[in-house]
Amino acid sequence: MTRPISKSQIRAIKCRQRAMGFDDDTYRGMLRERYGVESCTRLTMAEGHDLIDYLYGGPKPTKRRHVRRPAETPAAGGGNVVQLPTPLQQKLIGALANEIAWETGDGYRRWLKRLLGLDRVRSARDASRVIEGLKGLKRHGHGARR
Repeated sequence: MTRPISKSQIRAIKCRQRAMGFDDDTYRGMLRERYGVESCTRLTMAEGHDLIDYLYGGPKPTKRRHVRRPAETPAAGGGNVVQLPTPLQQKLIGALANEIAWETGDGYRRWLKRLLGLDRVRSARDASRVIEGLKGLKRHGHGARR
């Protein structure tokens, strides 16, 4: 018999969901796509480990009392280190950008430059801004592909 997900795994997943700024729709969509469930409480312990590894970009550190948001994590050598976008953030940006009905072939690139002042997504903080911007475009009727 497979073991159900543990309460500590659920807490780690929820903590990371909040830290990455995922709303419930985005989070549940990712669960449906990866595991075919609507809630992490329906996962097995092994699936819980897999999801935690995925969300944290590798095995989750143990015995950590406070988890900071990626963009706020201080670097050991100073403040010049940038947290890279996670694979989940990159995948989400691609999926959201593909759902937008851009007027031109380079619409996403132009939007990124004009509204956010970015040539490309270079950090986890950039990724969070882009994700929220794309979700805003979808909410305001730009999400229907033509």
